[in-house]
Amino acid sequence: TIAIRADIAINQTIYLFPNPVQDIAKIIFTPIANNTTYLKLVSSTGLVMINRKIATNTTGNTLYELDVSQLPKGVYNVEIVTGVGRVIGSKRLIKP
Repeated sequence: TIAIRADIAINQTIYLFPNPVQDIAKIIFTPIANNTTYLKLVSSTGLVMINRKIATNTTGNTLYELDVSQLPKGVYNVEIVTGVGRVIGSKRLIKP
């Protein structure tokens, strides 16, 4: 039996660069149409450092610039999430 998680959209790719990043991380992703989109940045200990609603393109890819200059050094997980809590995708971010 294979369990499929209903909270994850399949085949969504997120690009994050540069990585490692000192100040501004650029994130490219394709949002789900007609849906509110949030960006979450979660620390390696599970603490949500950033949770913000972001404007997305209605078609094609969205480019979002995330300022991480004030965050402490560490490893973070960037998650793109719909308004109903469905994770579109995630990527690991390293702040040296």
